[in-house]
Amino acid sequence: MNDNDKNNEQDEKLLTPHDRFFKSTFSNLEVTADFLENYLPEPILKLVDLKTLEIQKDSFVDEKLKEFSSDMLFKTTINQREGYLYFLFCDTGTFLLSHKTQ
Repeated sequence: MNDNDKNNEQDEKLLTPHDRFFKSTFSNLEVTADFLENYLPEPILKLVDLKTLEIQKDSFVDEKLKEFSSDMLFKTTINQREGYLYFLFCDTGTFLLSHKTQ
């Protein structure tokens, strides 16, 4: 087993079942786009170009909270400008979606 395999195995051990489910589900950009189409309010949805979604590798969950929370960041076009959508999922079933444009 090489160092890369060991690191991936360690990363997998750190993921909770909720985190694994959340990340595997929303890593599929078709699923993410479908979710946003169904849950974003229409006026906001009109501003977001779902065809430009790109997964970013950044995570902003504090180490102490990783057992209970998972997050994903997506780069996309919002109102014809580069922007980001941030998903935060907590094991209590709470889900937060935030955005930022430059």
